[in-house]
Amino acid sequence: MENRYITWDDHMTKNLLDGVVSLKFEKKDGTERNMKATLNLEEVPEEQHRTNTNAIYNNTTVQRVYDVELKAWRSINKDRILSWKAE
Repeated sequence: MENRYITWDDHMTKNLLDGVVSLKFEKKDGTERNMKATLNLEEVPEEQHRTNTNAIYNNTTVQRVYDVELKAWRSINKDRILSWKAE
């Protein structure tokens, strides 16, 4: 079976730190999700900066990102990325 996932890399992290990235990934339940995400605090409302103490941690399998449409921090599995594009 062909691997349909792409590898999370430093280039993706840099783009998230620089601005907004459109991500497509597979959720834990197997459904696909599209998200406009960022790690750039200029894109995050100031009142959510304090809740950010664990938000930008680097884990081998999970990454916290800010969903700019839902206006909330979310965790995504780095091993389940289907595609991404810088906005």
